[in-house]
This record gives sequence, C-alpha cells and structure tokens, in this order.
Amino acid sequence: MTAAPERHALVANVATRGHVYPTLPLVTERVRRGYRVTYTTTAEFADVVAGPGASVLRYDSAVTEVDPAEVFAEDDASARPQREAGKEQQTADARRGLTRPMDRAQCADRSTGR
Repeated sequence: MTAAPERHALVANVATRGHVYPTLPLVTERVRRGYRVTYTTTAEFADVVAGPGASVLRYDSAVTEVDPAEVFAEDDASARPQREAGKEQQTADARRGLTRPMDRAQCADRSTGR
C-alpha cells in the first residue's frame, strides 16, 4: 500500500499588512487539515505567518524601503488628467442624454471617430 502524497501549499504574497493578515485564516485552516504550508514573506512578517504553523521562506523586498503613501500619491497625480478627461466625457454624454452604458459598437465608433 502506498502512502498518500504529502499536501503542500505555497503562499506567495506581498509583504504588507493588508495582504498578509487576510491570508492567515487560510494558512491556519490548511495547517489544520494537514498541509505543509510554506509562506514567502519578509522578516517583518516572519513570526506572524509562522504563528499558524507555516514554514517561512524569507525574502528581502525593496517595497519595504518605500513609503506606499508616496507611491500612491505619485500614481494619483499621474492619473489625474485621465480621470478629469473621463469626467468631462461623462458630463458631455449626460448633456446629450447618453447616460446608459455603451455597448461595444458604440465604444468602437467613439474610438475611431465615426
């Protein structure tokens, strides 16, 4: 009789609170069900993910050296012109009575200028 193969789960995640903490119930349940769980994370979260019984595969991340608020502020500033253009188009559409979602043909017509 052959032994059942070992079940192994790998969790490869971004090492930030908003990504790590929501996965902990999944890790806990997999360990409870007999899985060997390996979790890739940084030193900051190594103890957190090891708590439920996961093996830690530690990596160094450049993301931990960057303030996410600064990154999102830059993204927000660069996307502002696109958002403003979209708002202007929605306003123009509303004035013309085009308040329902467009179908693919209407989108194609708009993009080609027909």
